[in-house]
Amino acid sequence: MIYSIRSKQTTKVYYGKTSQTLSRRMAVHRCRYRNYEKPPDYYCSSFEILQFDDADIFEEEDSNENRVEGLYQKNDENSVNIYISGRTSQEYYEDNKEKKLKYQKEYYQQNKEDLSKYFKEYAKKNKDKIKKRLKEIVECPICKTSVQKGNLSHHKSRSKFCISRQNSS
Repeated sequence: MIYSIRSKQTTKVYYGKTSQTLSRRMAVHRCRYRNYEKPPDYYCSSFEILQFDDADIFEEEDSNENRVEGLYQKNDENSVNIYISGRTSQEYYEDNKEKKLKYQKEYYQQNKEDLSKYFKEYAKKNKDKIKKRLKEIVECPICKTSVQKGNLSHHKSRSKFCISRQNSS
């Protein structure tokens, strides 16, 4: 059966699927929410709704066996679900691309100095490892020529054969 967890204090909704009774499933969600701060630190996006005292569980009307849980999650913009049944990692990336890029940009801006320091230290400590990786021979995905990994970007932008291949496709 497909269920949702909702609260009158928010428009957010969590969707799930269970073979348990709704009261038993809600008890498990509440128990995990209460124990969230303790190891092993299990997080479930339903916690965003369970923080409200009036959070309750409901059976979704169209929960026959042919209905895919993921359809509820994808079609509801208020869904807090992170994992969507049947969605590939590529689909997850496409669905959350803008959100992830925005987060990464904000994170970089807030931690610019620390990140710069970290990357400089990493480069210094791993100089030989980085050199070795850049000298690896890889195949250009456009013209199929063998090129050093460190020169691939330059090769793609400068190689006449590669550029002509890019323009023809």
